[in-house]
Amino acid sequence: MAVVGSGVGMTIIAAGALLTTFNEGLSDLLGVSRVAFAMGRESDLPRELARLGVGQNPWRSVLFVGAISILVAAFAPFYVAVAVSSFGTLLYYSVANLSALRLPQPQRMFPRWLAVAGLIGCIGLALALAPQEVGIGLAILLAGIAFRSLRLGAIRRGGEERE
Repeated sequence: MAVVGSGVGMTIIAAGALLTTFNEGLSDLLGVSRVAFAMGRESDLPRELARLGVGQNPWRSVLFVGAISILVAAFAPFYVAVAVSSFGTLLYYSVANLSALRLPQPQRMFPRWLAVAGLIGCIGLALALAPQEVGIGLAILLAGIAFRSLRLGAIRRGGEERE
């Protein structure tokens, strides 16, 4: 649109990109709240996050993820928050592709090469992000792994029972 000199076209494309970004962010928030719910159920996060409210919705995990999102929005530049979120999403899909590679042949819906291509694509896109955002994403990942290790150690020592 810039090449053909259409200011209106550039505005429409920019508005569409912004709306798409917000839509993806909202979708991610709801998806992550369901992950927090499942992690609460498995005691990887506080069990309160696994309690359901009226209508069988996990409102506690939605509020938890929403509060974290508000903190990120308040203190992180928008482009950093989006890039770190993208890194997390690509990491999540990398794990999904690795899981698909481990499926036995009779359970596979798609050929093995597709999971390999997906894994390579996710890793490639993640590493194409700015080094600062990749570093932040890796730091969050390592903090999560450390938290889970400590939590599992406490469970093994009898500090908390898994149901």
